Amino acid sequence: MKPFTRIKKIKGNEYLYEITPYLDESTGKWKQKSRYLGKNVAGEPVRRASIPKTGQVYDLGQYIPIYWVIREYKFLEALLCSFSPEEVALLLIVATNRITLPCSPRHMQTWFSGTWLKKLIPGAEPDPASVFNLLSVVSNRSVIGLFSRMISMINDFSENRIIMSGRITDFSQFEKTRGSGYPFKDLLEGDLGIRMFYDPGPGILTGCEITDIRRNFIDESLSIISSGRVPGSSLLPNWDYFSPVLIQNLVTMGYPFIIRPDSNYEPVSREILEWDENKSPGIECIYDGEHCILKDFIAMVGYTPVRGYILHHPKKELAIRHVFEKNLQNIHDMILQAENDPDTLDDLIREVAGVQNEFFIRKPQKSGVIRNKEMITREIRRLSRSCVLYLGDFSYQDCFSLTDTRWKIERDLFSLYKEFKRDLSGHQIERIKIGILFICFLSVMIKGLIMKRIEQAKFDDITSIDALMAELIHIRVVKSYQPVIVPAKLTRRQKTILSYFGGLPSV
Repeated sequence: MKPFTRIKKIKGNEYLYEITPYLDESTGKWKQKSRYLGKNVAGEPVRRASIPKTGQVYDLGQYIPIYWVIREYKFLEALLCSFSPEEVALLLIVATNRITLPCSPRHMQTWFSGTWLKKLIPGAEPDPASVFNLLSVVSNRSVIGLFSRMISMINDFSENRIIMSGRITDFSQFEKTRGSGYPFKDLLEGDLGIRMFYDPGPGILTGCEITDIRRNFIDESLSIISSGRVPGSSLLPNWDYFSPVLIQNLVTMGYPFIIRPDSNYEPVSREILEWDENKSPGIECIYDGEHCILKDFIAMVGYTPVRGYILHHPKKELAIRHVFEKNLQNIHDMILQAENDPDTLDDLIREVAGVQNEFFIRKPQKSGVIRNKEMITREIRRLSRSCVLYLGDFSYQDCFSLTDTRWKIERDLFSLYKEFKRDLSGHQIERIKIGILFICFLSVMIKGLIMKRIEQAKFDDITSIDALMAELIHIRVVKSYQPVIVPAKLTRRQKTILSYFGGLPSV
């Protein structure tokens, strides 16, 4: 007869025993052998003496939301159209690492061995050679667009698309030339271009395409638009050195678009800087939960009128004015302390104030310095006002919320890409940068789907992935006689959170 498990209750506690029937040949009778298994915890035996050894406790909780997204949105099926099962598993493992505990490939295997991901996403080991080979494979195959089409088809997303472009180059060093576009074309020619597809209905990313030359990216985007390959779509590009020409092309084609131009862009700068709310009050509105003032206007792009909105943030202006005035006062005091020769006063202002010298002028026909109130007013207006240009049927809410969303996605993508490159320092990455960017995009896409679920669940106090992981990080798997999840009793909050992510996975 086969062994079976029996529960014995001793002093109110339940214990599990393995019972093995056997035939006693000397007496010809059936007897039983009893072997103690452990205390009954959720149907599993746990022995007090069998304290888990190092390597027998695995992290699980923080990976449950990611695992739910992968299953719910069928990432495996979509990626299998372009990659082998082993490559798919490794892609998702590396993307998970970038979300939870980013590390270099040489440490990724150590991280992976302490998680339960080997059981959740089987089929791959993230050793350095495998990771670099994967990055090379992704960079050399034109399959990223196929993944985007397949995941949209499998999940039956709507046909409405916002085509967003993003950048992964830090343009802050070129800030002085931002208004007319960046002229450093030779320097930026090799900048990666990423075209992201966004479904505005549910508010989620649905895929991307990547090119290794930014100039080609713009040409391809215009080709996609003119061919109608993505029907019912609108373009939402970032602002960079191609944008002035891009806007003219879009206006000529009559294709729907939204763009947030720089305040120094000539067709909009006058509207932003010279709008006096005392003479032209604007429209009171609410944006992102705060009181704002809105103005619609017409900008001339070439010879074509293009509609736009300017959004003034009074609360933001107060904060900017406070910091700005404090900084100007410090500079003013330093100039007054150093002033001793009226003939060199202009040089002193430039030396002390630096790029902010335009906010100070000499007193007329006297020694001393006063503030340039006109320039200060213009600068505060520039910093406290947002502007969009658009073509199509868009409200101000559509325009500003979509441009804010694009900026947040770009910020996350840039941050992940920069961190990944840092973790690959010492390696030649020029030929694998498309693979790096695609894994970063998968990470951003998964994070966005998790946060969308959190928003649906109305967990207002969970505002980031890190906050969510902090709630679930104590949930682990102990591999003793049989794998068991600890703690045996989850908190009510943990149970509520997990109910939105498919509950505890089977171990």
